[in-house]
Amino acid sequence: MSIQNEAGCILAFFSFEVRDDIRENRTLCLENIIIASFPGRSAIRAAVVDAAEQLARMHACSAIRAGLTDGLDLHDSDRRWLVSSFASAGYSLDGVRACKRLRPRRATNAH
Repeated sequence: MSIQNEAGCILAFFSFEVRDDIRENRTLCLENIIIASFPGRSAIRAAVVDAAEQLARMHACSAIRAGLTDGLDLHDSDRRWLVSSFASAGYSLDGVRACKRLRPRRATNAH
């Protein structure tokens, strides 16, 4: 999903998927949220939140889960801004995700 201005310039984008969640039932899951660092950034964030809520209603979801960690440095001001922006829109921080990146195994020469 992309958010564009009248001139067609992309200001924000995110990926989404509808999942069946054991606690929340049908849930719209947002990932890869990118919001351009332009003046009026809060209005762009509001457009992302509005688009997500419209998508959730279209897909009969009972919750929206937004992944706020992807591609953001833990100490970066963009991450803090994004987290506080979603919190001010009524989202609550829920849970912690853990990730372990696996290195590909080397092929062994079996004779």
